[in-house]
Parts: sequence; structure tokens; C-alpha cells
Amino acid sequence: MSRLNVIDYKSLDKAAYRTRPNIDVPRSDFSDEPYERRYYNYLVFKIDFDSHGNIQLLNEQYEPIELSDAYNYVNNMKNELTEAVSYRAATRLRANKSIPIRYVKEFEFELFKYGQTKIIYEVQNDDDLTKRFYNNQIKNYISPSLHETFPRKPYDPSSVPFFDSYKKRVFSDTIRVDVGKNIMINGNIVALKDLVDKFKDFVNSSTIFEYVHTDKTSYQNYIDVLSAHKKAIKQLKVRDSKYDYDEMMFQIHRNQFSRDTILNNERDRLRKKYPILIVEKFE
Repeated sequence: MSRLNVIDYKSLDKAAYRTRPNIDVPRSDFSDEPYERRYYNYLVFKIDFDSHGNIQLLNEQYEPIELSDAYNYVNNMKNELTEAVSYRAATRLRANKSIPIRYVKEFEFELFKYGQTKIIYEVQNDDDLTKRFYNNQIKNYISPSLHETFPRKPYDPSSVPFFDSYKKRVFSDTIRVDVGKNIMINGNIVALKDLVDKFKDFVNSSTIFEYVHTDKTSYQNYIDVLSAHKKAIKQLKVRDSKYDYDEMMFQIHRNQFSRDTILNNERDRLRKKYPILIVEKFE
């Protein structure tokens, strides 16, 4: 036995961590259904603090990159995908929960300027069997309203996707949501445990929610609010659906080319009645 090599597992673990460090992603009580995961296994960006406490954008190999480099990574991803699935492509963001939301939104808008309209936020996975392999995820559409926070730079595209149509949209009511350690809706503080029910009071097709951030708003603060918002919409759809909502959505996703117009029409009806309409600004 003395002739056998002894493997230093602790050193191997340390080496693995240096090349693929864990990122303390935010916690959420909402995530997309597992059957949707097959469309989101594309590009993953990371945002974390470096050893000096500075915020750093990283590529899939955990190499530091500049914000302006994001376009090339997204463009290369799209070029590698077939036309049949490229429109579903969405980059994933694995970011530290304590990152100021301003940096996250600046990163989102950098993607949006070049036609990337969706983003996947990775959130904690509490399942012991699977958390080593993947995080849970929340899909979201990047808001064109960020154009008013991060104005066009000289080398940017001449126009931002959907910005003109966004400016023309008119809503009968705007609900202000102050995003931070204390969450306020229309000036009233709302406890996190009550946020889902409060959102359900306002969700309809003619109301838009204005998320208001400050420089103290963290990524975790934002995920808390977005999770409650999405959870409220999901509960409204489940309650109003003519069919078992989860089974209906599973059948639609499993049979992407199905001509089951009954289920598709019901899904579209619920989407129109309970949309997620958000604009964002900083104060």
C-alpha cells in the first residue's frame, strides 16, 4: 500500500474552484418550469466581485471581459445556432446577489442594443441532487425603457430595437414599484410576504409597472420583486385557465409544432389578460 500514490483531493478542489468559482446567485421562490430548460442552454455571462472587491464581468470560461465585448459573444452564439432555434436563444446571467442592480441593467442594455431581447437570470437551486449541475432560472424580457437610463454612445447602433414602439404605447394606469431593501408600491411599504397578493390587485392588460431603482438597489432586491410579480401572474393564470394550466403548458412545450389551436388560443388569451409589463428607471 505504501507504493500507491495518494491523491490530494483538497488541492484538486482548490484548483477547480480557482477556474470555476461558485457565484452567490440570488434566492427566489419562483423559477421557470424545468421543461423550458432545453431552450436556454446557450451563452452564460457572469458578474461577480474580484479579489479587490471590484465588479467584474466574466465570460463562460470565467475570464474577465469588458462590457463592450458582450456583443461579439452574443453574435458568435447566434451564428452557431440553426435558424429554427436562434429566435429562442437567450443568454444566461450568473451574478452575485449583492451586485448593484445598475451594473446588471447596464449589462442587459448592452445586449439589447444589438437585438438580444431576452435574458435568463440564474437563481439558487435548493435541490441537493441537482444543485451541483445547474441553477434554477427566471426568463425575463429586457425593457426598452433602459434606453432612457443608458443613452446611446457614438459607436452604438443607430436605433435601439422596439424603442419607438415602446414610446408610443399608452396605458391607463402606472403602478410605481420602489425596488430596494424596503419595497414600496405607490408609496406604501409592502412586506415581501405580502408582495404576491399586492401585485395580483393591479395586474391587467392596461396597467404598466414602473420599477424604480436607486444606486443602493441590489440584484437580490430586484429578484425579490420580479419573482413576486411573476408568481402573481402565474397564480392569476392558473385560477382563470379553462384547463389545468400546468398540464396545458407542458403539452404546448412538448409539442412545439402542434396545431392544437384550442390550447394555443387559451394560452394566448391568458397572456393578453395577464401580461408582465415593466418599465425601469433610476433615481
